[in-house]
Amino acid sequence: MIRKLWFLLNEKEKIKAIIIVILMLLGALIEMLGIGLIFPLFALLMNPTPTFKYYDYIPLFMTQQGSINLVIYSLLVFLVIYILKTIYLLILLWKQSYFANKFYENISNRLFSYYISQKYKFHLELFILKCV
Repeated sequence: MIRKLWFLLNEKEKIKAIIIVILMLLGALIEMLGIGLIFPLFALLMNPTPTFKYYDYIPLFMTQQGSINLVIYSLLVFLVIYILKTIYLLILLWKQSYFANKFYENISNRLFSYYISQKYKFHLELFILKCV
């Protein structure tokens, strides 16, 4: 089925299809990042003290002001990442829809051009075959 669809695409559409597939893979990675951020955030919310497992990786300016600020900074980072992820996925959805609509438009135009360019006899024979 994919080969049949690939055959229907022209060169520009094939390049755009490859780009969309790459963007979809990137979107899947971003989704995994979003899901993966939930567990460390919950761990930080449950235990914001310096015994936190990944405490060494947190910049010094966040830890000097106490664990409450660390939680606030972490929530802000989490929120910013989720907003950026949502914006990216909305743009990806728009590009996918645009590609699908242009593909449908191209196929429709090509079919219409094919049938319009046929001789009158072709259409008469086609009509007779449909009536029988």
